[in-house]
Amino acid sequence: MNNTLQVPNCAGCTNAPSDRNLKANLAAVSGSDILRRLVGIPIQTWNYRSDDTGVRHLGPMAQDFFAAFAVGTDDRHINLLDEAGVALAASQELYRRQLANEQQIEELKASNTALQAANTDLEKRLTAVEEKFKKLALRQH
Repeated sequence: MNNTLQVPNCAGCTNAPSDRNLKANLAAVSGSDILRRLVGIPIQTWNYRSDDTGVRHLGPMAQDFFAAFAVGTDDRHINLLDEAGVALAASQELYRRQLANEQQIEELKASNTALQAANTDLEKRLTAVEEKFKKLALRQH
């Protein structure tokens, strides 16, 4: 396997080499850190100066991306694998947070149900005390 970009015989298709055997110095990333950095990058629509103004693109500027993540060869280009890696890491972190939020919501629902039951019990007990108090007050008059 070589490590060059492949352009298969289909319109708009490219295959970037991403084989584990081609890579070295692997290091884990923090999804929270990636997400925190990503939120600070402006995402804008724009056109290349050489394109008609009606041809719009969407994405970050290379300088902002490089300043946030320090990946790639320079601050004028964004490697599509790096951009995809950031998006995937951020998606994974958002999914983890969603699961944690869903669990917290279920715990809060259960706590709320227990508190409602305790409140109903206290209301019944208070009503009983009030009835006894009224009876005592009537006896004293």
